[in-house]
Amino acid sequence: MATKHVPILTREVIELLLGENSCIKATRAPLKYVLDFTLGGGGHTRAMLDHIRLHDLPLVVVGNDQDLRVIDRAQEVFKPEILKGSLILSHQKFGQISSAYLKSLGIDPAHIAATFADLGFSSDQIEDETRGLSFMRDGPLDMRLSPELSPVPLYDKLLAASDHELCEVFRAYGEERFCVSMSRAIKQAQARRTFENSTKYLSDLLVAQLPSWARRGKIHGATRAFQSLRIWVNDEMGELERLLMFQGTELVAGARVGFLSFHETEDRMVKTAFKDKNLWQKCGKKPWVPGRQEITLNPRARSAKLRVATKL
Repeated sequence: MATKHVPILTREVIELLLGENSCIKATRAPLKYVLDFTLGGGGHTRAMLDHIRLHDLPLVVVGNDQDLRVIDRAQEVFKPEILKGSLILSHQKFGQISSAYLKSLGIDPAHIAATFADLGFSSDQIEDETRGLSFMRDGPLDMRLSPELSPVPLYDKLLAASDHELCEVFRAYGEERFCVSMSRAIKQAQARRTFENSTKYLSDLLVAQLPSWARRGKIHGATRAFQSLRIWVNDEMGELERLLMFQGTELVAGARVGFLSFHETEDRMVKTAFKDKNLWQKCGKKPWVPGRQEITLNPRARSAKLRVATKL
């Protein structure tokens, strides 16, 4: 099945991670792997493979994703590259990747030239109603990006959580100002046994807690809450924290690291990590963001920020 996902800031990602205009000129003789921690629709991976082939670079791309459906699709789409040995596929949450795991794939962490992580999720995942990621399509309250690696769907987590815990999720991950009324409404519906395993039901329930003026904004009233719940179900902040720790301790000097984020908290975590001058030299003073033309062609790019640094 063809992907509908459009990669964001592709030219900048390739230029900063693999191109000549890098912030540190370092010997790359022992470095042979490029890790794409978030294969997704394969757009950035394809660009990496094309750049490596065009410039005859001695690099192998490792395409990782926690979504088994992504891996299954990649096995067909990238079959020539896999057979040639220019691409290795990996099915794992990026926060669980360790030196031991990479060595089990035959990859020496000391030979990593660059890594990249797109912290968003693909259009294919959003538009698959069985995942329950969007209130635009009715589906079960699941939201797991990797059912094989994450055992608890959203519906079960909502049942187990207190209204206080849910309020903290909405507040911390979505800055939702109506978190108290939203969390209370969920628990009250569960107590009445009227709570349904449906994204449309949950969306309607959340929006009903908003004052009339808050329902008339440009952003759908359930957007922040749904974003918060997705982050919570998939432990996205914990995964990012573990990935940053792995990169800071296991990558060798000269390796380049790129993060494409869409959420203020994620971007803040990356920005804070890159401030450690004992570990990183930042590329540029500010993050790279999409231009007006890219946002017009792909509105989902509007909140994207790309940060790149080199390991010291």
